Order: sequence, then C-alpha cells, then structure tokens
Amino acid sequence: MALELKLSKDIEEEAQNCLATSDTSVAVKAAFYTWLLNSSVKHRHPENIIAFWNNVSAFLFHRKLSLVPLWEITSINLFESVYAKAMNDKLFRVANKKALTSFVQIGKLYIKFLKTKPAAHNMNDATANPLNQSDTNQTIKEAIIRVLKNQQCGMTVEQICHEIIANGLFSFGTQNPNNIVRIEISAHI
Repeated sequence: MALELKLSKDIEEEAQNCLATSDTSVAVKAAFYTWLLNSSVKHRHPENIIAFWNNVSAFLFHRKLSLVPLWEITSINLFESVYAKAMNDKLFRVANKKALTSFVQIGKLYIKFLKTKPAAHNMNDATANPLNQSDTNQTIKEAIIRVLKNQQCGMTVEQICHEIIANGLFSFGTQNPNNIVRIEISAHI
C-alpha cells in the first residue's frame, strides 16, 4: 500500500521527533503492531498501517485537530472525539480522499485495539507511564512539572492540560482548566 497522505518533511520530522521521545507513544505503537500481527487484518500489512498512522497523526497534530499525537491517545472516548474532528475537517475530506478512506478503516481497527486494553498501553499501570505515579496531594505546579519532564519536546498549554487530565495528576474542578495551567505557568516564568 502506498502512503496516500502526503505531508511536508518539516511537519513529519517534527511529529516523529515528538513521537520518538514519548514512552507512551512507543508502548502503544508496539502494542498496536503486536495486536495487528495477532489479529486477522486482511489486505494490509501492519508496517504499512503503522506508517500511515504516523503520517495521519502528524497531519492531525499539525492541523490542531488533535492536541497530542494519536499514539498518545489511549482513551476510546478521546480518540472518538479526535476521529469525529478529522471526519468533519473539510481539508482532510477533500484533499485526501484516499487517505480518508484508509483513516476510516484504520480508525475502526484502532478503536477495536483500544477496547482490548492490552497491558502495554493500560494507563492504570504505573510502569507503562511514569506520569501515573501521582501523588494525590500534588499541586498544579507539580503536575505541570511532571508532565514537562516526561515530554522531551515542547508542549502547548492545551497539551499540558490534556496530559494532566488524561493521567489524573490533578483535579481541576473547572470547565476551563487551560486557563489555570496558563496562569500557573505565567506566574512562574
């Protein structure tokens, strides 16, 4: 299968650098690859699926349809919201019709994979993600520092906030946690 989604080299390299440094990404990618090998996926080779998913992840991350690379998403609900955003993105639908078809098919596979909850990407396993070794009494500042130390690439406020919520590092108790993170970062710069 030829890759249907063409991205600029800069976008792909940026996404690959970020993906390469994340322990969660590596664990999920490896678990998905193993799952693909063990499942009966017809007419697609697992390496091609992984390569395509890397490119789609970079595209969605660059277009800000996803706050984190797809490999970072281990929640079915969160993935379904990103999936819906991608399906509703006019540029993605019009410019990349073949890629959209593949995205639909591989997206369904990824949802099936997430439903199996393999141990390699179970976010309740503290060894799979060092962020989950949380202290329930930690401050927002400590949660932000923990997230930033775990990521080796730069992050936006939205990405930091997403990681804090996804890993249960802090309970915001507000509808707009991005503002709290933004204020906290501004106060300590």
